[in-house]
Amino acid sequence: VNGRGSVSVRLAAGKYYANVTFDNGNYSTAVTNAVFEVYPAVNNVKVIVNNVAYGDSSVIVVYADVDGVYTVDVNGTVKQVSVVDHLGNFSLSLGVGRYYANVTFDDGNYSTVITNASFEVYKAVNNVVVSVGNVTYGNKSVVVVSADVDGVYTLDLNGEIRTIEVVEGNYSVSVLLPVGKYYANVTFDNGNYTSIITNAT
Repeated sequence: VNGRGSVSVRLAAGKYYANVTFDNGNYSTAVTNAVFEVYPAVNNVKVIVNNVAYGDSSVIVVYADVDGVYTVDVNGTVKQVSVVDHLGNFSLSLGVGRYYANVTFDDGNYSTVITNASFEVYKAVNNVVVSVGNVTYGNKSVVVVSADVDGVYTLDLNGEIRTIEVVEGNYSVSVLLPVGKYYANVTFDNGNYTSIITNAT
């Protein structure tokens, strides 16, 4: 119309050719065709993971300009996360250590600018208390171990080593001892915890 026409099309990123023909025998048509390019759009992606103590889940959060399915690699554990309304997340239960969350997005229509994340799972605190009351000879001494974390502990009772199990936060044992001074020390061999131990004498 008035020597001009246009059409709008949505195209994927890439290089294109626009060729025009005019089928009218009354005209000798000189045509200048066009070459043009659709550039990839920018997709800004950011991964955020907070540090946590062992026992708490690590929440991996992906923010992105473009919704879709993203691939996240956390130290070799690969997960697919759906980003909807620019946000996606998932949780992992991890051991103590440093981790790296790397994201990829496979879509040639976008030039993806990614900010990956590193985070740490710290040792959790395990408070342990050993208590033994004084007794008169002939009565049994009761050794009580109270701990935040259930599991297998080592009890050193004046050089006698015992393997004990704390269940629902407690362990107790009664022993008949000769007159004397004694100590009761506990150790907990688990790299996911920092044990704060109050032993007994």
